[in-house]
This record gives sequence, C-alpha cells and structure tokens, in this order.
Amino acid sequence: RGRDELLSRVGTHPAAAVLVAVAILAGAVTLGAFEWQHGRAAADARALLRAGRPSDALAVLDAALDRRPGDRELVVLRGRALFRTPGRASDGIDAYATARATGALDEIAHEDLVGALARDRSVADRAARVLVDEGPASVAAVLKAAATASGVHRLRALAVARDLGAEDRVNRVEAYGALLSDPDCEIRRSAARRLGEIGDPAAIPALKKAAQAKVESKGFFGHVRSAPACGAPEAEAAAKRIEAARLP
Repeated sequence: RGRDELLSRVGTHPAAAVLVAVAILAGAVTLGAFEWQHGRAAADARALLRAGRPSDALAVLDAALDRRPGDRELVVLRGRALFRTPGRASDGIDAYATARATGALDEIAHEDLVGALARDRSVADRAARVLVDEGPASVAAVLKAAATASGVHRLRALAVARDLGAEDRVNRVEAYGALLSDPDCEIRRSAARRLGEIGDPAAIPALKKAAQAKVESKGFFGHVRSAPACGAPEAEAAAKRIEAARLP
C-alpha cells in the first residue's frame, strides 16, 4: 500500500517515478538474493550432512548465520551438524534449545537429544531438559529408547518418559526388569526401587530372582565367602513392598 501511494504521488514527475521504480526493483533483487543465499546455505548444509561432512556443514551454517543471526532453520541444522561433530554434542544441545524456544523441533533433533541421554551426566541432564520442554512432540523418540536401549541410556529415557507423563506407555516391568541384571550396581538398585514404587505384581518373579544374586570372594585359608550381590537387598525390599500392598 505504501508503495502504491508513493507511486501515485510521483506519477506526474517522470524522473522521480523512474528513480522510485529503480529503488523498488533494487530492493526486490536484494531481498531475493538474500532469500536465495539462505535457501542455498540450508540446502548445502543438508547435502554435506548427508555426505557425512558435518564440519563442512557447520562452516557453511556459521557463515550464513553471521548474515542472518537467529534464523531458526539454520540454527536447527547447526544443532544437527554439531551433534555429528566429535566433541560438540553439548553445543548441539544449546543450538536445539535455542531453536525450540520459537517452535517444536523435528524428529532428527529428538533422536539426537535422546541419544545424548547415554552421555556424561551433565550432558544427559541438559538434553533431558530440552526433551521435557518439547512435551508430547518428543514422546515417541523417548519411548523408543525406554523400550530398546540398555543400561543407563534406558534408565534415563524412562525417567524422561516419567517427566513427560508417558512412562506408563511402555511395558515398565519389562523395561526396568531388564536392568536388574545390568553390570552397573547403581542401575540395578535404581531399577529395583522403581519397580517397588510401581507396585506391579508381575515384577515379583524378576525381583526375587535378583534378590537371590550372590557374589563370592575368597577369605583366609582359601575359604569362599558368599554375600548378596549389589542391588539384591533393594530387589528383595521391592518384592516385599509389592507383596505387602497385595495383602487385605
């Protein structure tokens, strides 16, 4: 509308009209070139990521973001590139967190963040916060890890699912039960405690089996001593808790 009014005012002055037309055309060309550069940067970054060249994709994206800071599509792609660059997953979480502040993330971002749950605790905790902030959009990726991942990765995915209000959408007896024999003592303990909290009688056989686990060690004069394995007391307590809740 503003452009039309301007043109109507200069309509009786041919020279001015020509100058205005040139200015409008120049602005349109500049805007078109700007959009073209943005689209080209995103396309080039995607192609480089598909080719397994995340560092090169990151260089393209950083240059594009210097011209257009805060561009959401480019920020998401930057997060993707960072996750695929050794030692940059933490920065990738930051990029995804920035992007999600203005809209939901895509499935690839969710998978990256869920994968980060298996990393060091500080990195995993930050990834978990972004997943919880995403809400229902991230549930599918989280539940997949809760059902199929192993060890601490599964345990953390189950915790995020609980924070999302979706833990009951996975078979919890199977998911936590599989962790009762994990090599990590703290994971066994956590799994046993959570099964006791859930209170499903179907978990009792697995808990009782875990409660019977023993470790043997040699004492003086070669005598072999047997003691409850780490996590066995917690499994026994969880089984008793469930049984007690069933009593009339």
